Amino acid sequence: MQRITCHTGATLIEVITASSVGVLLLSVAVPVGHAVRVAGTTEQDATQQQTIHAAMVRDSKGNPGERLPTPGLINRLPYNGQQVPGEGGEDYAQNKTQNLYSACIARGLFGPQILVGATEVNPVVEAYTAYNYNAYRPDADSYWDPMLQARIDAVPSSTNKSHTSFAHQLLCGLRKEVYWRGTADANRPLISTRGTMNGVNSGDFFVRSPTLRLHGPADSWEGNVCYGDNHVEYATSFYPPRSTCGCGTYNAGAVTPDNLFRCAGTTPSEFTGSGCVELGPTGAPNSWAGMDAMLGIHPNSATRYIVIPVYDSLITP
Repeated sequence: MQRITCHTGATLIEVITASSVGVLLLSVAVPVGHAVRVAGTTEQDATQQQTIHAAMVRDSKGNPGERLPTPGLINRLPYNGQQVPGEGGEDYAQNKTQNLYSACIARGLFGPQILVGATEVNPVVEAYTAYNYNAYRPDADSYWDPMLQARIDAVPSSTNKSHTSFAHQLLCGLRKEVYWRGTADANRPLISTRGTMNGVNSGDFFVRSPTLRLHGPADSWEGNVCYGDNHVEYATSFYPPRSTCGCGTYNAGAVTPDNLFRCAGTTPSEFTGSGCVELGPTGAPNSWAGMDAMLGIHPNSATRYIVIPVYDSLITP
């Protein structure tokens, strides 16, 4: 029998305090080299994450299984050869970061400004001020403004932009099917401050990552993590205490600390054992389709089993 004991669950969120409805959406200019963030801006960033997630949870109450907004279930595959709103199978190719956030804006869950964190330092991240609300035309098979971008990997001189600061749970595999829901519990990370590539904590991909300059001292990663019950905790490592998983044969199935930004498909990898990832139609395991936590921004191709996140362009020494 497959054994999966990830610390997460399916308890209903009965009350979400809307204290963040009036979230202050100011642009905070913070120099890249600034060593310590002002506590107020870190708290503001936490409130933004909480507000985004709370809006998604409210929206989930009208969805089967209380699924959080999922682009492929909003803009679905054709039904009997025609595009019919609300009918047809999930279009997994739609499950990208920019579509997720753009769909939420189009549905009136929140505005585009809230997607830019109060401590943001990467110049490719900017608020999308020209959102086209008229793009929401279900009768024309159009459900969001396709011009919103999530190219966090763009170089500062590029015309590509990211209109969001925040990582979210990858929209693929078991983690999406089981935990991308309004019923996720206090141990399931769903939205967070961005991390380094594959959650590494040494070398150039760590020390030159702009994500180290978002919160706390500039030589370490610290950030906010919003969990399934809508509470936010401040983390000082990629292994916050609540983020643990035990599955299959990995570490003999023992409950193990779970890196927020690493999975069986990354290098280095984790939770690679039999019983930890979803199997495809041929019975082959899909390394990106695991049960453990894995957060990121993924603007490129998507399937049921795999989405690959991208990461901030490294700071020039």
